[in-house]
Amino acid sequence: MTRPLHPTALVTGGNRGIGLAICKALVARGCRVTLGSRNEERGRKAAAEAGCAYARVDLADPDSCF
Repeated sequence: MTRPLHPTALVTGGNRGIGLAICKALVARGCRVTLGSRNEERGRKAAAEAGCAYARVDLADPDSCF
């Protein structure tokens, strides 16, 4: 099996701490990253900081899970 040219990752809880560090590291390695968080304001800010996309993901709210 061949590796994709641009691996893709969804990092839940990516708006702070280890999740944010993982997002930044994956972006630095050339991955397409989507940062997922419950809080939209904090998530969008963190995604901009990490240089990646954002998606609101709250497992307590089934409508937010795509």
